[in-house]
Parts: sequence; structure tokens; C-alpha cells
Amino acid sequence: MSKKTLVLGKSAPRLAGMPIKGGRMGRDLQDTLNVTMATLAERQAFWQQVEAEKQRELQVLYKTFRKYSKVYVWALSDIQYGAASCQLSKFLRYVEWAKKTPNVLIMLLGDLMENAIPTHIPEAMFEQTKSPAQQFSELYTILKPLRHKILFGITGNHELRTWKKVGFDPTEWFCRELRIPYREFGCYQTIQAGDQSYLLAVHHGASAGVANAKIDLDKLRKIYEGAEIYCAGHNHFLYAQAFQRFTYDAERQKKMLRDIWYVRSGSFMGYAKYAESRLMEPIKTGSAILKLYVKDHMIDVSQSDKIGRGENDD
Repeated sequence: MSKKTLVLGKSAPRLAGMPIKGGRMGRDLQDTLNVTMATLAERQAFWQQVEAEKQRELQVLYKTFRKYSKVYVWALSDIQYGAASCQLSKFLRYVEWAKKTPNVLIMLLGDLMENAIPTHIPEAMFEQTKSPAQQFSELYTILKPLRHKILFGITGNHELRTWKKVGFDPTEWFCRELRIPYREFGCYQTIQAGDQSYLLAVHHGASAGVANAKIDLDKLRKIYEGAEIYCAGHNHFLYAQAFQRFTYDAERQKKMLRDIWYVRSGSFMGYAKYAESRLMEPIKTGSAILKLYVKDHMIDVSQSDKIGRGENDD
């Protein structure tokens, strides 16, 4: 949906039903407004239905999680599927692990496709082995068997390349095809692991540098207060750190220390030519796997890139 349509959509409730004067031009504008209103309402109703379906699915999954010691949450971002430097075999190893692991949930955090187009870093098109249409289709086929484990999808800067030019966000349509919630740029997510409830705040991320992995997460914590895990992708850095902050317990009327986790979700992009040409450092690939414990309220994060090999899967 284009920015112009969004602006019209915000004005539409105020204008709906009001006759627009001006002869044929006015009637055309009124018809356009009515169509826009119907489209916005239909879109909103669709995503509300998808959210409700996902909540029902999760309630079933949450019951099965009680028999395990922990729930895994795969923070999946920056596959950049279709790029020449995409480490496809490693990504597929994680996919197979997720298929075989019953107590895993998945968050799609953007940049799933390379989606190189002429108007943005055009040289990346020559490092792209598949067209954006092929990327979308093949990635859908790969992730479809995991649909029931995917919590939601948010968009990334690679998908936004086409949104900025033609108003088409591949992430929204990917989520639509999979019938999973589409959360646009970021969201809260509560995950139930046995009797334990964990609150996450997620975003794709905006700062590309790896020198300070906390920049985006500090910003995210200012916008999304109260979460205990803050997770973002974008800079390809595989990073996790726990620290403590005071919070006020109103029931006990005293300050309490609580753990807060910062997580950067990593990537499956090897050392691309554009990275080498810009003197970017090679970094370890793979995904962050969150571990949320069932009996006690504990969090851990795996930064291993050996997932799926039988090593460090716990």
C-alpha cells in the first residue's frame, strides 16, 4: 500500500459518506474514496481474522510445550535468499532442525529476500542468482511446512525497496500467503512456556554497523517499554547479552532487579563483494535461538552456528 493511500486511509473515516462537489471530477473522487475505504476495511478484517486464527493455534501448541523443559524461539532474519553469498545449505540445516523440533516457534524479522532492484544498490543485482519473483516463490515453499510454528512476520529494508517504489511489500504478501500475522515494522509478542509468560519486543533494525550492536536495541527499549527481551536483525550480527535494571514492584512496594536481554538475530549472508568493497568485516553467520524455560522463569540465547548438526542444539 502506498504512502498516498495510507494518508487517504487516515482521512477516509472523516470523509466517508460526505458528498464531494465538482461534477464528474467530484464523482470520480468520491468513487475512488469509496473503493479505498472498502479496501482498507477488507485488509483490516483479513489481518484481524489471521491474528485470531494464530492465537487459537498457539493455545494448542502451548499445551504441548508443558512436557518440555524449554521452548525454543528462532529469530529468523537476513537470509537474503537469492543473493550469491546466501549460505543456503546452512539455512536449510536450521529449517530441518525446526521441522524436527516440536517445541520451537519462529519469528520472521525481515530481509528474508535479497530483492535487489535497479534503484537501490544496483550492483547487487549482479550478485543475485534468482529474480525477486523466484526468491518469493522458493522461500514460500521452504517455509510453508513450518507455517504453524511461525508467530508473525515483520518487514525489512530489502523488502521495503519495492514498497518505496511501487507500494508493494513482499513481506505482507508472504504473510498473506502463509496466513500468519503481519506486524509491519515491529511489535510486542507474548510467549507462554508452561506457567511462564515471556514478553518480547522486536523490530528489523535500522543501524547497519556492528561496532555497537546495542544502538537499535536501546532505541527499541525506549519505544517498547516493559519487555524482557529486545530483538532486532538488519546488521547481520549474531549477538546476545543479558543485563539487569531496577523496576518497581507495586504489590511489594519496593524496587526489584530484573533481567533484560538484548539480541541481534544474525544472518545467512556470507562475505559479499559489496561488503568487501566497503571494507566491512566478515562476521559469523547463523541465527539466534532463544530458550525460554518452562518450570522456572529463565532465559538463555544460543549464538552457536552448529544448530542442526546435533551439537549445541540444547
